[in-house]
Amino acid sequence: MQKKGLERLSLMQLLTTVIKQRFRDSTHEYQSFKSDGGYFFVLRATPPGMEITISLENNEEQAVKKTIYILQQIQKYGVSNLEWEKIKKERLQSLDVVDTMKSNYWVNEIEKYYNYGEALPANKQIQIKQWLASSSLEQFNDMISEFLSKSPEDIGIIAPAGHKVLSYTEKEVRSWIKDAYQQQIAPYKLPEIPAKLMSAE
Repeated sequence: MQKKGLERLSLMQLLTTVIKQRFRDSTHEYQSFKSDGGYFFVLRATPPGMEITISLENNEEQAVKKTIYILQQIQKYGVSNLEWEKIKKERLQSLDVVDTMKSNYWVNEIEKYYNYGEALPANKQIQIKQWLASSSLEQFNDMISEFLSKSPEDIGIIAPAGHKVLSYTEKEVRSWIKDAYQQQIAPYKLPEIPAKLMSAE
């Protein structure tokens, strides 16, 4: 059970990384809003859930539809081998610098265990690294396809009193989401690196 929990945790962390990067790459052209993704993980009772935050000042409908488009793109096409190798490498490197001898590490791990039901087996970091090293792109994309196949369940709006965004009803926002799911989705293209930033080697 703990092994499965660690695998799901690792997959969710990698998916969060992908979503955050896609949002950064795809929404930088829009000055009016920014999307971000995070996750919460509960092992004992419920499946993992994803929280998506859209920060904006106007063009609310456009922001919601663009965000849904990006999520659909990930769900339909998954990630490329280049993206996969990059996020795996970065995650493994981040695990290499974790100091399990520090008290703060154990305080955080115990807190996550009791508050969120996150697995805490012996040699947790080693187990995660071993699993990541042997995990496959196909496995990851299968998980993405299944996890992102459902439309958003809960919607919340936070704004100052009197802001126009508070006048939108849940039905209206969900109609934007429904419309967004009718969009034609094109495969994702990795951003091109400007020639001046590329190595001369």
